[in-house]
Amino acid sequence: MSSGGRGVRFVSVRYLRTAPARVCELLSVEKELVVTRRGRPIALLTPVCEETLESTISAVRRARAVDAVKYLRLGSVKSGRNEITATEIDEEIAQARKQQSCRR
Repeated sequence: MSSGGRGVRFVSVRYLRTAPARVCELLSVEKELVVTRRGRPIALLTPVCEETLESTISAVRRARAVDAVKYLRLGSVKSGRNEITATEIDEEIAQARKQQSCRR
């Protein structure tokens, strides 16, 4: 078990498996725990309750979507595709849809 320098506590899969009650106690204090396997992060644990479960899941999904869009934007800038026009976008979409309909 360690701290990741950003104020987030890290716990190994092994520790989670061997001391789940302690991990639950830590979670109530720390508010987030990063689960690691071989020193690499694989999961984020965050406390929830019945009343906030759905909103917590939605928030996590929104955060993932925002990160995905950010990653795509950075990739488009690096590759030079950020200069594409709306007409070119529409043509790409039409072509992709046509390919999908041919597969069916």
